[in-house]
Amino acid sequence: MFEEKIFENQKPARVTDVIASPMLTPEQFELATGDADAVVFVVYATGTSPDRLNPAIQKKTESGTPVFLVSNNPGDNHGIIKLAYETQVNSQAAGAFHIAKVNVNQLAEINEVIQKEFAKGLRGNELGVAVTDYFSYKEGDQIPKPDWENPTAIAQQREIYRKTLVRVGFSPEQIEETLKKWEFGES
Repeated sequence: MFEEKIFENQKPARVTDVIASPMLTPEQFELATGDADAVVFVVYATGTSPDRLNPAIQKKTESGTPVFLVSNNPGDNHGIIKLAYETQVNSQAAGAFHIAKVNVNQLAEINEVIQKEFAKGLRGNELGVAVTDYFSYKEGDQIPKPDWENPTAIAQQREIYRKTLVRVGFSPEQIEETLKKWEFGES
């Protein structure tokens, strides 16, 4: 068995999985991750979590415990593919590691890799780098594009939005004007 071979003379890593929620407070995060050797933080599908948690993430990473951000997008077969939102960048600045190639569907595999690297003696930042590297895209891998860079996905969303505008009574001119503003991010 996997655990028997690796952990003959060593205790396994204490890995805590935490799921992001709009109601999760920094105090709850700290309580849940108290004595963890590593934290797998299942964040929103886009790779974001509430900004108020960043100080708790930073406190955890500065104490030598890596925090891995894993996307909660079970309908896809990839993880966080692009840091585009300020909240993503802020959590990375707090020391969190973004897992790119896998998501919540592979939570067991992520925990297994953490255990394997921990058994090799890796801790803290070294553990974070090793696990992140294991789940990173390598040269030649096909990196998925986020929906906002996919013309087909944009066209589908545009059509859904157009139908909504028709349903609420916008005139054809108002619809076109609104869709132009939507496409170019104007208010």
